Amino acid sequence: MNKKYYFWLVFVALLSVLIILLIMRPSVSDEILIITKQNGESREILIADLLNKDALSHDEIDLNWHENYIANRANSLLKVFSIEQILENSVFSKIRFYSFDGASVLVEQTHNRDTIIYLILEEENNKLSLRLIFPQDSFSQRWLKNIVRIELE
Repeated sequence: MNKKYYFWLVFVALLSVLIILLIMRPSVSDEILIITKQNGESREILIADLLNKDALSHDEIDLNWHENYIANRANSLLKVFSIEQILENSVFSKIRFYSFDGASVLVEQTHNRDTIIYLILEEENNKLSLRLIFPQDSFSQRWLKNIVRIELE
């Protein structure tokens, strides 16, 4: 058999796998955030349920960061949460955030919790997701999108 036949066979197989993966991708209602504490206890939050949760008011948000971000993403930004709102005042010294693609960020908190951490609820292409933002980062080095898991230490 010739090379073109093998090429098309591999192409069709890869295309089939891609279509299956897209079909099996969870819908918005299935998107969950898993929060795991140091003792192994974990809980799941439906990301869609955050639409009903009280967010930070405009006065509670770092305005320099907020105005710049809104100017760039006004159509997708839904709500801004502090990490304390999402974690419901859980105690931790370190916190690690994981994104859908496996990337992670580790944050060590001091007693006065001087690191400001926001989780942004966004909608893009009819999909809800959480974005991790540190307003004090000048160049967005620790920002992550599509947060799916948080581990507390």
